[in-house]
Amino acid sequence: EGFGYPLVESMACGVPVVHGKTGGGMELIPRNDWLVEPVAMRLDTINNVYRPVWRPEPWAEAILRLIESTDDNERVCADATEFLQWRNLWPSAWKKQIESWT
Repeated sequence: EGFGYPLVESMACGVPVVHGKTGGGMELIPRNDWLVEPVAMRLDTINNVYRPVWRPEPWAEAILRLIESTDDNERVCADATEFLQWRNLWPSAWKKQIESWT
């Protein structure tokens, strides 16, 4: 996923996300303990795509930490996606764009 809309949509609804510590999606995750490190990277396909290699155990551990957490994860998620709420996007981006067309 390029930008990671499913990540943002989940967090905007208060649902925490466990994500791999690679690519642009990792920049959207507000807590480092919700990120999973790859065990290696490999070159793949004729286009030399640089891809992560994973072990399942770190994913399971991150999910268990999240489930057992007593933190207010819903608030953490909401705060992390606040900049994408319409009340913030409209004046900072869309309104200016639309006004430039007239």
